[in-house]
Amino acid sequence: MNNIELPAEVPIPTGLALRLGASFAFHPFEYSKVLIQLGHEPLAPRNTKTLLGRPALAYPSVFQYCGHIRKRDGVLGMWRGVTPKMLSLAVQHLAGNKFNEIYPPEPELKEEEEDALTMEERKERFIKITLQAIACKMTCVVVSQPLQVLAIRSMAEFVGGEDKFSGGLTMGLYGGVVSILNENGILGFWSGLIPRM
Repeated sequence: MNNIELPAEVPIPTGLALRLGASFAFHPFEYSKVLIQLGHEPLAPRNTKTLLGRPALAYPSVFQYCGHIRKRDGVLGMWRGVTPKMLSLAVQHLAGNKFNEIYPPEPELKEEEEDALTMEERKERFIKITLQAIACKMTCVVVSQPLQVLAIRSMAEFVGGEDKFSGGLTMGLYGGVVSILNENGILGFWSGLIPRM
């Protein structure tokens, strides 16, 4: 019983597994944040006092939003939109790895090698590193945007009580894709791309 061995090669990279695990565990807070950003205010502000003792109104906290979601949709309802969100993170990771394979980043230099560079070479190296990182990030965002749109729309359904993007056997992915294609066309998958860039 004590001789449990882990597989020599794990099929998922450790960094991705940790990121997916943390994203899954904290998804209710992300979900509440999205609802707050959308302007959904189902809970009334409460009376409170400022640090100086003056009366003020305070909006509900993320924890109170999570409680409201749990009361309305149950415990599983707090994970609405988690499937496209997790897929989006996985696609971002894979796209980043593929981009770095095709356009490898500048190799790390030892301190002595970096000191030997002239100021012009340092500027050129800095520009190359920066442009490669920006291009990688932009590629990851563009590739994962359709899944991000599905995730946000499935979370936003809470406001209207719909379930086009979050129900059924395919976790709302198929219904969401069909709905976006019918309502907005193919470009609907990249709505909201510019602010993410």
